[in-house]
Amino acid sequence: INEILDLAKIESGTMAVEINVIQLADLRDYVVRSFEQMAQEKGLSLEIQIADEAPAVIETDDMRLRQVLRNLLSNALKFTEQGTVRLRVEVCDAEVWGVRAEPGNILAFQVEDTGIGIPEDKQQIVFEAFQQVDGGPARRYGGTGLGLSISREIAALLGGALELESTQGEGSTFTLYLPFRYSAPISRRATPPSLPSPDPHPVHRGERPHRL
Repeated sequence: INEILDLAKIESGTMAVEINVIQLADLRDYVVRSFEQMAQEKGLSLEIQIADEAPAVIETDDMRLRQVLRNLLSNALKFTEQGTVRLRVEVCDAEVWGVRAEPGNILAFQVEDTGIGIPEDKQQIVFEAFQQVDGGPARRYGGTGLGLSISREIAALLGGALELESTQGEGSTFTLYLPFRYSAPISRRATPPSLPSPDPHPVHRGERPHRL
């Protein structure tokens, strides 16, 4: 139900953004608390790597960032039967399409798994609302098919982007790109039509112009 409500807010343009100062150390602790037990129960290794050059803090919507990471990590653990799920956080020095920040001011959150992977011809479908990869082993895992669609929209809302690389049978890597500091998009306000210049010699209704 929450995912459907979020999708409705996104489609109507009413999803609010609340910017916070986020400690990456706190975010790491949140991931450990939320997913360590799940990984242990499946016999998986959960790794969290934060690069030394990554900033200690970023400014974005804490709740929405956690929501996206929760979706990505939940999927990674769900679709991985053996091996490792890894969250890697590092600075991106390349330009990323759709991200409102310059190279070097972009943080990349990479969620990697050694799971079933996604066929190349299905990799865009997973970002569409209510869509899942038809057939194959992915079918038995279920789900609403909304998490990734919402996550990509939230990424864009925060001035970032969400991208996927995957090889069927080997695993997937979802990368969330976010600016170090959120900046609101520039609104394109409609320019009011220009009014005609006043006539220096107006003709009043009911009067005839004077001829000199």
